[in-house]
Amino acid sequence: MDLQVSYQWLREFVDVTLSPEELASQLSLHSVSVERLHRLDANLDRVVVGRIVELAAHPNADKLQVAQVALHAATSSRGRATRTRTVPVVCGGTNLHGGMLVAYAMPGARVRWHGQGELVELAPTEIRGVRSEGMICAASEIGLGTWFPAEGEREILDCTFLESESRSSSDALVGMPIARALGMDDVVFDIEITTNRTDLLGIEGLAREVAVVTGCALRKSAIRPIRVPRSVRAPLAIRLEDRLGCPRYGAVRITGVTHAPAPWWLRRRLLTAGVQPISNIVDVTNYALLAYGHPMHAFDVATLRRDTRAQRSGAAEIVVRRARAGEQLHALDARVYALTGADLVIADAERPIALAGMIGGAETGVSASTQDVVLECAVFDPVRVRATARRLALRTDAVARFEKGIPQASVDAVLDRAASLLLEVAGGVLEARTIVGAPMPKPRPISFRPTDAAAALGVSLRATETRRTLTALGCTVRARGSAWQVTPPWWRAADCTGVHDLVEEVARVYGYHRIPATLPIGQLPIDVLPPAPPQTEFDGEYRVKTVLADIGATEIATYALTSASVIARCGFVPEQCVQLENPLSEEFSLLRPSLIPTLLPVVAANAPVLAKGAVFELANVYIPQTANSASLRKGHARTREQRLPREELRLAIAAYDRSTSGEIVLQVKGMVEHCAAQLGVRGIEFTPATSCNLPSGFCLWHPGRTMDVVVAGVLVGTLGELHPAVLEAAGIPTRVALADLDWAACIATGGAPTVLRAPSAFPAIKRDIAVVVDRRTTYADVVRVIASAHPLLSTCAYFDSYAGEGVPSGMKSLAFHLTFAADRTLTAEEVDAAGEAIAAQLQSQLGATLRT
Repeated sequence: MDLQVSYQWLREFVDVTLSPEELASQLSLHSVSVERLHRLDANLDRVVVGRIVELAAHPNADKLQVAQVALHAATSSRGRATRTRTVPVVCGGTNLHGGMLVAYAMPGARVRWHGQGELVELAPTEIRGVRSEGMICAASEIGLGTWFPAEGEREILDCTFLESESRSSSDALVGMPIARALGMDDVVFDIEITTNRTDLLGIEGLAREVAVVTGCALRKSAIRPIRVPRSVRAPLAIRLEDRLGCPRYGAVRITGVTHAPAPWWLRRRLLTAGVQPISNIVDVTNYALLAYGHPMHAFDVATLRRDTRAQRSGAAEIVVRRARAGEQLHALDARVYALTGADLVIADAERPIALAGMIGGAETGVSASTQDVVLECAVFDPVRVRATARRLALRTDAVARFEKGIPQASVDAVLDRAASLLLEVAGGVLEARTIVGAPMPKPRPISFRPTDAAAALGVSLRATETRRTLTALGCTVRARGSAWQVTPPWWRAADCTGVHDLVEEVARVYGYHRIPATLPIGQLPIDVLPPAPPQTEFDGEYRVKTVLADIGATEIATYALTSASVIARCGFVPEQCVQLENPLSEEFSLLRPSLIPTLLPVVAANAPVLAKGAVFELANVYIPQTANSASLRKGHARTREQRLPREELRLAIAAYDRSTSGEIVLQVKGMVEHCAAQLGVRGIEFTPATSCNLPSGFCLWHPGRTMDVVVAGVLVGTLGELHPAVLEAAGIPTRVALADLDWAACIATGGAPTVLRAPSAFPAIKRDIAVVVDRRTTYADVVRVIASAHPLLSTCAYFDSYAGEGVPSGMKSLAFHLTFAADRTLTAEEVDAAGEAIAAQLQSQLGATLRT
């Protein structure tokens, strides 16, 4: 998961001196991946704090005011202002008042008008006849809209709160860059945390990592320790009924708290991490989540239901148990979750008040009237948390951490720090502190030899260097003869369990980039490169898809289920198709017997929008074992194989072009030929279609513009234009050519290996020939005669056909490019003789004549 980490906040935990860029580089080399750096003050150049010292109505505009904004332009050696400059600014803000601290953008600053559009550079100007220098900004105009949400459309950012929140004096704030005044002179790291490093899901864990990588010292926590009262006036009782689901549970009870906004420094920490502040109490729990990686929750004691004994004693009672049948939780996200006995809940005497490790209940959450709170810190079984979260489709920051596992040792320290912080920001009195559950387990030591790391990495590592690295990681190292007993720290006990883990830790701290690349030496125990497996049908499927995509066709994936109306529109009989016994709807009640019914709607959707296009699909069609699907459903006496439909893998290619006439068929034919050539399919031929009708008698194909596709003498499909009636029924406004091929038959009869032949070193000679033949003579017949007529002929390529003036009735003219080549230089006389031989063969076999 990704984490947003403030550089300033990180420095509160570790005394790092590297620049943000240098630190990001070191972390990426030795630890986690820093995806990017984001400067919070990137768009705050030339924006300072100003004070409104005078405010007057604009003489020429009802909704505008003229403010005199004071800026301290110079200071004495003692830091006091010695000269004050005021500038006039025309502003339409609705919340302006005298003495207000504002964000003032000087001329030259770049802002967004009303928080919209591109950045605009400010310059002195006149507004309705009054001079205005710079701009008093709303938060959205300087990129702070998410930090300071406006309550009104024309609300100005009020910075007056800084007088009580900032360490600087009121006078020192005026003229200070707004980024420094707000603490936004900071850099935020976007860090990707790997699944195994749950210890890095908080600032404290990252600080430990920074200390290891950079050698900097960790800082002591600035949060004061709490003092547990000797006498309890407001008791707190915790009962664990499911100790496997919750190994350790801790809570404190604090009375007399004041519900209010958190101080700015705390809100700023949350905002840099992408978390919106809510109130001081809730913000403390979110602070603990971000700082220590441990989710917490706060309950309003006044909303907890108690039994008679608890009511008499004034105790707040918390129960950790499994949910009961029929229980529900009205959660903070406004959803109601129905619970089962597998769910772990936090409950009071009567009902669930939170889903353990996931989300709290809305009825017991803190509010403006809260004065007495219970602050919870616990660990829960990660498997149970993950299972419940998946069942309820619930994803929270707490789930993301608890499902990975949190050490039990974290409970005590995090609870005390959060309680201390809550007392600081919300006041009140600590009345009780209770922690129940299993004692914190001690990490198991690992037997490790100093030479293990050096041997595995192939580099020279001194034992002192290895020991220093392990110690910096928090491990305890004790010598036991020639080996060490290395005990990982509690925060790494889950993922440091063996020698290989310690070697990995030493390697990454040392630096993988420092380990030289070395080829293996010696006899390998196994074959590194086993013989390549024979090509399968999946290889061919991938290749044909790649070939078609490379020549501009778009792959589509349509549903195998369709409706009777779509099937009938293409001439198929719905009763002879495979029908579902329990379809979700009539729209998905039949399995397609062909790709054409599901492909045509795609063409219909694109043809009105795009002038031309080509699509293809390689997918299964389903043919019933009998002609009547009704008998298929009643065929329970037959075997399972007999009852199931036959699946055929077919390839359909469709193309349309509103600017062409008959050439669209040739385009699809060329695509099929190109696929055959690229896949090594030999012996492909195109012959006049034996029939344009389906078995039902429906004419699907256009008569005279359709051909059969034959590979090695086997009929594998049909190619041609679809019948105009089919196109009209499908709502397609242009002619469509389509190839429907049995893919398995194509592969079975083709796939011969491609033989490479070096081109001739001698020049080839090209000639064109046009022959007049009977209209019933096919192109394939003419090419067959030409190709076998003379050994000097290298290639024969068709380029034109014609029937009309100059060509006798009932005849047609076919024109070809002929290329002649040999392993020597040919003479014109030899090529002429070859041409005459070809003409003679055409005359004798087909009755063809040359067209002049």
